Order: sequence, then structure tokens, then C-alpha cells
Amino acid sequence: MEQPKSHCHREAGVTLLITVVLILLVGLLVLTSLSHSGDESVAGARGRSASRALHAADGGMQMALNHITQSPPVTTPIDVAIGDMSVQSRTRAQGAAQNLGPLGAGLPPEGYGINTGSGYVSELFLADITSLGPTGSTAEIQSKLYRFTGTTGGY
Repeated sequence: MEQPKSHCHREAGVTLLITVVLILLVGLLVLTSLSHSGDESVAGARGRSASRALHAADGGMQMALNHITQSPPVTTPIDVAIGDMSVQSRTRAQGAAQNLGPLGAGLPPEGYGINTGSGYVSELFLADITSLGPTGSTAEIQSKLYRFTGTTGGY
């Protein structure tokens, strides 16, 4: 009669060991999935922040275009807040907002196919727009902006 009791006692020890191993494995799986979901959340937030910075920089470029199409063109620095973004006419290397830079006058750029007849003036401006977000996200856009005045002769 003693033998069956010792045999059951040995099986109880193996069951306990298997249960502990299974609990550890399930705990490890839970920790791994929590860590992965946290990484996904951070990546999503970074993507949204970068997208917002790009849209704010695009808004700054539209402001630059509006400045330049005025008569006479306004070249003052752009330094505004769009939402919680700071938008400036500068490159990342420059500390403060800069004037929109006139690059000169001349013929219309290649590929535009504009025929203004005689007496047209074409002015070229360079705009560097940087958007800085509160979470460290940045976006930079550089564009050449053209301003045409004169009599139109057709396309």
C-alpha cells in the first residue's frame, strides 16, 4: 500500500513543475505583446506628428506664395504658429525667421510656356519653410516661387 502513495506523491511534484512552467510561458507572452503594442503606439504617434509638421510647413509655403503674389511683393519673414507648430521662413541651420529671398528677374522658367507679349516682368523668390512641432517633429520645404506681371499674349 505504501508504493501507490509514493507514486502519487512523485506525480504531484511533476504537475506542479509543469504548471509553473506554463504560467511563466503565458506571462512571457503577455509581456511581449504589451511591449509590442507600446512600440506600435509610439510609432503611430511619431507618424501623426511628422504628418502634422509637414502640413504646417505646407501652410507656411502657401503663406509665402500669398506674400509674393501681392503687389508689391512682401518679403518679410514668416514667423507664425499653426496649431501647436511653429512655422518660420528659415532652414534648420538658421536660428530665426529669414526674409523670403528674391533671386532676381528674367525670363519665365522653362516648361511654363507663358507668352506675355512685351513688357512682362518675372521675379523669382526662394522660400525655405521650417515647421517645428512640440514633440521634436520637424518638416522643411524649399520652393522657388515665381511672380509674373505684364500683359498676357496667350499660351
